[in-house]
Amino acid sequence: MKSIFCKISIVLSISSLILSSCKRFHNRSNVIEANQSILDTAQRYIVLAKDSNKTTQDTVSNTIISTDTLNKNKVLSSPEALVAYAITLEGSPYLYGSQDPEKGFDNSGFVNYVFQHFGIEVPRFSGEFSKVGEPIAISAAGPGDIILFSITDIKKISVGHVGIITSEVGEPVSFIHATSGKFKGVVITKMNSHYQKRLMGIRTLFR
Repeated sequence: MKSIFCKISIVLSISSLILSSCKRFHNRSNVIEANQSILDTAQRYIVLAKDSNKTTQDTVSNTIISTDTLNKNKVLSSPEALVAYAITLEGSPYLYGSQDPEKGFDNSGFVNYVFQHFGIEVPRFSGEFSKVGEPIAISAAGPGDIILFSITDIKKISVGHVGIITSEVGEPVSFIHATSGKFKGVVITKMNSHYQKRLMGIRTLFR
């Protein structure tokens, strides 16, 4: 009986966390609403993401392994967990040169901070992300992939802005990033003409 009550308590706690996360996500008027399907996926992984600095679930073998045992630049078994954790940082302020969640993030600082949380080494500066992982077509982009943009939409000389894909493969592309633009801070953005002109590619560590 005691075990049953404990399980009920755990379920209620998890439900509370998910509802709180969803409420915070939907009530923020200064962000673009993410694709509903990836939000649903993120909800399922939100608890895992919160505790991922201690353990990471291996969904293939259904075992729990320490993140300390993950080799650098090895993929996680669940890119959805990475996206779920990134979403918990939504609404953080923008601050150039920072990757401190209390103070704010710049674009590369945000991506670096999220991946480092899972023990995955990625560059700190935007221009270096063109060598991360493997290039894939935008049509194949899925949760956790890194999207690269040029500094301006005039000359695609070098990568100047990066974000993390939140949409599922085959769906309209959306990504979470730290921007100094109109919707300043960490926001989820759907691909539009402005970003399409600046698109320089997609890199994946999960294929």
